Amino acid sequence: MKNKRRVLFTGTPCQVAGLKKFLHKEYENLLTVDILCHGVPSPRVFRNYLTYIGKGEKIVNFDFRDKSTGWKGYSVKYVYENGKIKRHSARLDEYMRAYLNHYMLRPSCHVCPAKAGKSGSDITLGDLWGANQLPMIKDDDTGLSVVIVNTEKGEKNLNLPMLANVETLDVSFVKRYNSAYYVSSSCSPFRNLFWKDYHKKGIMAMISLNDKIGPTISQVKFLLFKTKVAKILKYFNK
Repeated sequence: MKNKRRVLFTGTPCQVAGLKKFLHKEYENLLTVDILCHGVPSPRVFRNYLTYIGKGEKIVNFDFRDKSTGWKGYSVKYVYENGKIKRHSARLDEYMRAYLNHYMLRPSCHVCPAKAGKSGSDITLGDLWGANQLPMIKDDDTGLSVVIVNTEKGEKNLNLPMLANVETLDVSFVKRYNSAYYVSSSCSPFRNLFWKDYHKKGIMAMISLNDKIGPTISQVKFLLFKTKVAKILKYFNK
């Protein structure tokens, strides 16, 4: 940055905060962008999971938010080295279940000091949950994003004319529908049990614990919805 080259740094709020602490000063040619972060899960468990679902074949791409089935019912998609593609509901994916149940997040994620714009980032990106409550926005189930401008530098570098369907919102709306903006993820009571079993059983510890915990609230709603749709289709197909 000393040679005045423009730099864009993107990451989680804690990564941006760490960079700012390391630099000790602001640089006009540095733009920082973070995300509304739910928490960072174990990369080691993820690598083991890829091996588990690959069943001897290499997976070259894993998409946690595949929207081919819509945004509200988004899927997990993974691509094999030979080009084969598999996808299924994210709510039923074992790794996503573990992630949403919070038992393999980093300990620091449960007491994150970089929430609510405290990371020092210029811009924050995230999911615009609650979009169906906004009359001026058409929710077509393709997913909507929120862009939070934290600094004058962020506003200066944000090219609004290039963004489609821009609407101005108060940040209180984001806080209401996306708690990741200001609340750390709770620590699961199953955390210690998982790591104790994981060192013995590997990825099967995650599979068995998911079965013991059962579905999350969102998974229950999804399964009830699928059952309701199935009954309706059965009725009309009589």
